[in-house]
Amino acid sequence: MLAPLALELEEERRNEQEQLIRDYDLWDDTAESNEVLAKLADSVRVVDALRDLTYKAEEAKLITQLAEIDAINYGLFRKAYDAYLDMSKILNKYEISKLLKGP
Repeated sequence: MLAPLALELEEERRNEQEQLIRDYDLWDDTAESNEVLAKLADSVRVVDALRDLTYKAEEAKLITQLAEIDAINYGLFRKAYDAYLDMSKILNKYEISKLLKGP
């Protein structure tokens, strides 16, 4: 699955942004500091979305496995289906944002 690798890359970017903030004097150049903080906020948002995606994937996989052994009812199976749909939406948004922003 793409999410763990993407999560690792995005966490690395977030860490780089945090290090840049630690190394940079935010009071010297407000325009630059606003840009740095905006990039950090974007990185944090992406990392959170990818963590949510990973959680939903694990949850959906577990529910599907339980369904295969007839250990759950329709309600839990529906929850797994909804989790898959949520994962798909999050992954599509992530891929589109990467295409629009570039590497």
